[in-house]
Amino acid sequence: MIEVLDNVLTGSEINQIEEYIDGDRGFPWFTGGTSTVSCSNISPKWLNHPNIVESYQFFHFLYTWEAPEKKSVFSEPSDFLCGKLGITSSKLIRSKVNFQTQIKNYPSHCHNTPHVDNSKPHNVYLYYVNESDGDTFFFNDNQEVIKRVSHKRGRIVHFDGSIYHAGSNPSKYDRRITINIDYETNNSSSLLWGISF
Repeated sequence: MIEVLDNVLTGSEINQIEEYIDGDRGFPWFTGGTSTVSCSNISPKWLNHPNIVESYQFFHFLYTWEAPEKKSVFSEPSDFLCGKLGITSSKLIRSKVNFQTQIKNYPSHCHNTPHVDNSKPHNVYLYYVNESDGDTFFFNDNQEVIKRVSHKRGRIVHFDGSIYHAGSNPSKYDRRITINIDYETNNSSSLLWGISF
């Protein structure tokens, strides 16, 4: 299951999220080294895939179930999206913002390392914050691309978290920013958070 959802948010909501994260309010970024993903989320069979091109990635963890007390004070956009998408606090596993920088002449068939976000059964909402390029790739178990989704500001991609996927760096724009929300699939609660943004 891979769903591409356009027009879920209003133009005003899209603008507010982008301004919050990529405006001049000083949103804090961190870096974790030379790979866009953690080694713990990569199956060894993917490490020698011929189309992998890695780079630094900046990130900001907004929430993780492993340390709920460390929820970021900058989590408003994620909280808003969770409310809009019907993800309750009891379902949320992780929420994170990713920032990838431009690599000029990045080959269009290349991508970052394919991975899954979490070992728990989960689904993913991937929200594209800004106008950019850098497709998201989805793979089958034979390491073949089964779908590519173009980065479009305000677009949301919803997919089964067990599907290996990978982003790619922008080549035309200077940055590609996404919000990644992982949530449990075995909780039937659908109570919306009453968050205004």
